[in-house]
Amino acid sequence: MRRTRRPAGPSAYATFLPAGLRSTGARPPDETWWLWQGHRVQVARRRRPDAGVRVLMVHGVGGHSGALWPFAALIAEQGLDVAAVDLPLYGRTRAPDPRSVRYDDWVRLLLDLVAADDDGRPLVLVGASMGGLLACEVAARSPLVSGVVATCLLDPADRQARARMSPLGVLGVPGSTLLARATGRVGRLMVPVRWVA
Repeated sequence: MRRTRRPAGPSAYATFLPAGLRSTGARPPDETWWLWQGHRVQVARRRRPDAGVRVLMVHGVGGHSGALWPFAALIAEQGLDVAAVDLPLYGRTRAPDPRSVRYDDWVRLLLDLVAADDDGRPLVLVGASMGGLLACEVAARSPLVSGVVATCLLDPADRQARARMSPLGVLGVPGSTLLARATGRVGRLMVPVRWVA
């Protein structure tokens, strides 16, 4: 399993909230763990069994549940049942073979998590950036999702979007195409997201 440094906790991100909301946003979640296909998945939670609605937050590339938790804590303060997941390769989730993790694995993991957590109450997925795209895709495939709130949606299949995402501008467009076609040993190469976006 890949060992990485522990990501910053919610209190570090709560400093970006307006002063009157920081103490609520800094309240730590209950850390829970869920085993999925050899992955040890961290799910930050604030359970409210009497809440009429549940919320599952999904981070974007380079993010993790701790970065979203200040917002999740604010939602929980309104009486909702909230969870935020660390996708494989991010946060505190551990993958048995990090080089094999693909986008479709994240979709399958979220579909299974939605099913495993289902208790009959409506579920709203909240996704940031790539997490928003994942939330939309999971909602399209699962009848257990009642709604989606998504932010910062970029379609990497769109040439203009790729040029805006890349630190190299239009020079980054062919690189993403080459990475998508990579197979064999090259296809298992792990590239830090800061190199490409």
